[in-house]
Amino acid sequence: MARDWRTWGLLTALALVLALLFAWAAMNDRKLWALLVGVPYFKPGSDAYKQLMTRAAQVAGLPADWVDSNGLKQVFDIESKGFVGVPNYEWNKVYGANFSSGKNAAAWPAYWRQWRKGIFPPAGSVPGFSSRASGLGQLQPDNMLKYYPQGYKSIGIPVDEAVGMLRYIADRYGDPEAAWTHHQLHGTY
Repeated sequence: MARDWRTWGLLTALALVLALLFAWAAMNDRKLWALLVGVPYFKPGSDAYKQLMTRAAQVAGLPADWVDSNGLKQVFDIESKGFVGVPNYEWNKVYGANFSSGKNAAAWPAYWRQWRKGIFPPAGSVPGFSSRASGLGQLQPDNMLKYYPQGYKSIGIPVDEAVGMLRYIADRYGDPEAAWTHHQLHGTY
């Protein structure tokens, strides 16, 4: 019987060590951490990214071949790194350093709830705070209303954010390559 307790104790200790190692790895890998806290992540260029953007193109009524566009992949990567609902780096001025980092993804859904109701801090409410963009395409609130299928309620919903990004690109630039060219020239799109 004592042997059973020792075995159980060793297994419990091993499980605890593995859990701690996993937690440490998750905290040091922003993508893994985001997934653990419920923030969807789509690695730019991955199969999951292609599936998401294919569905978004269908919903938006845009060309399916945009999914294979290097320009789209580049804009997607540089704007969000693949994180759904990611706040623009300027949100760091309002909510603290590195708020927009994937390591802080656990905090984002609480703010999404406010933003989905249209409650955003005003631009200029903090010195230097001018961009209230968020999401896969880093859309500003007025563009969220215009391009997201459900307006603000689309914040944090992968397909909706992707649809909004594609609609914005189509409306403003015509296609992803033109959007990427503009980004390369101006540092934004």
